[in-house]
Amino acid sequence: MAYLGKSKIDRTKRISLIKEVADLFDIEEGDYIYFHAIEGRIVINKATKKFNGFDFEGEEIENRIKEKEEEIRDAEYDRYVNRDPEDEHNEQRREAEEQYRLYKENKNRSEP
Repeated sequence: MAYLGKSKIDRTKRISLIKEVADLFDIEEGDYIYFHAIEGRIVINKATKKFNGFDFEGEEIENRIKEKEEEIRDAEYDRYVNRDPEDEHNEQRREAEEQYRLYKENKNRSEP
C-alpha cells in the first residue's frame, strides 16, 4: 500500500479525486467507479470494458498502480536510509519547544 494523497468530502458527501489518482486510473468524466469494502478499508476501481472476457484496460491500470507503489516505496526507503538522525532529533525538539511555548502562554493567560 502506498499513500497517494487525500481528498476532502464536500457538504453533499461527494469526493473529488486527486489528479494523481485520476491519472493512474485514466478516469475521465462519465466513467463509473466501483467502491468495495475490504478488510476495513474502502477500495476503488474503475469500471473497465472487457473484450472477449479479457480486461486489457484493467491490466494496464493495475500495472501503473504497481509501478507507482514501487516508486513511492523506493523514495520512502531512500529518505529513510539517507536521513540524518541528528536532524530528525533537532526537528522533533523544535516542535516540542513550540508546543511547550504555546502551553505556557495558555497557562499564563488563565492564571488570575
